[in-house]
Amino acid sequence: MSIVLQFVITGIAVGAVYGLVALGFVIIYNVTGVVNFAQGTFPMLGGFIMVSFAGAHLPLPLAIVLDALIVAGVGLTFCALAVLPFREARIPPLIVTLGLSLSFEGIAFFVWSFNPLSYPPFSGSQAMFFLGAAVYPQTLWVIGVVVLLVVLVYAFFEMTFLGKAVRACALNRRAARLIGIDVHLMAFIAFGLSAATGAIAGAVITPLIPVTFTSDVSLAVNGFAGAIFGGLENPMAAVAGGILLGVVGELAKGYIGNGFDIVAALVLMLVVLISRPQGVFANLFTRRAVA
Repeated sequence: MSIVLQFVITGIAVGAVYGLVALGFVIIYNVTGVVNFAQGTFPMLGGFIMVSFAGAHLPLPLAIVLDALIVAGVGLTFCALAVLPFREARIPPLIVTLGLSLSFEGIAFFVWSFNPLSYPPFSGSQAMFFLGAAVYPQTLWVIGVVVLLVVLVYAFFEMTFLGKAVRACALNRRAARLIGIDVHLMAFIAFGLSAATGAIAGAVITPLIPVTFTSDVSLAVNGFAGAIFGGLENPMAAVAGGILLGVVGELAKGYIGNGFDIVAALVLMLVVLISRPQGVFANLFTRRAVA
């Protein structure tokens, strides 16, 4: 029983990060109509940059804020390069995002090498025990930070004028343009927001799972599968899908072997696409934060 609980606790922490990646997929897709397969790049860069900041002994709050701002700038660059110009040229932005993802893998390899990198946990590494399962403080940090980010993103879309303008673009881009909303600006906001949240997710998970230049592949696959599993048009459902997928993936790794978390994600995604394409949790969150 304690072994299963251990996998579940770890899966919730990892799945929370997948949920944030899934949230980024949903935000960008709803506002721009683009599936950004470079979404895993943002937490990968967030993890690497945080490792560098930790090595430079920057205060933790300052390091996280700077990390989020830098990766948000990368997200804005992605929007400028992948969405706005190529949509008019009828070149699928999906292809461009894949190319950008591969480019940033090369940059990460050049800057940080191929070795897995990490940095010390936020508040020590002494494990606590719950029903025989070890719970590390960093696990609680991951879950707490993700919950806070989800609440803040929801509040942004529901309670601010700018957030409601982004939602309007998600509902109907042409109608939003007709009433004076700058659709291109909203696209930049969507990319910047998803990049910043992804960076923070990468920063908090790196003390638990070291980051490599190929980490973006696993994050993108699991995040996209979580978005499909929960509901690609429903932000909160996508987060829930990512968390559940993390638990299933950890159980698959624990009982079958390493690498089977991605296999489980792909299998579940295919099953949902065939049997319930709107997503498993789509109807549980009838009021959507973005669309």
